[in-house]
Amino acid sequence: MTRGGEVAGQIDEVDLREQSEDVADLRAYRSALADDDGQRVPLDALRAED
Repeated sequence: MTRGGEVAGQIDEVDLREQSEDVADLRAYRSALADDDGQRVPLDALRAED
């Protein structure tokens, strides 16, 4: 990107992909929060299932 003939900034494909991944992560986080019923399973209970 140029401004007045000089390079003003550069948008890198990697930067765009990282921003896209960040948006997807934020959406997944918000969805998980909305679905959270508040119930927690103690670690001992998980270990006892094996």
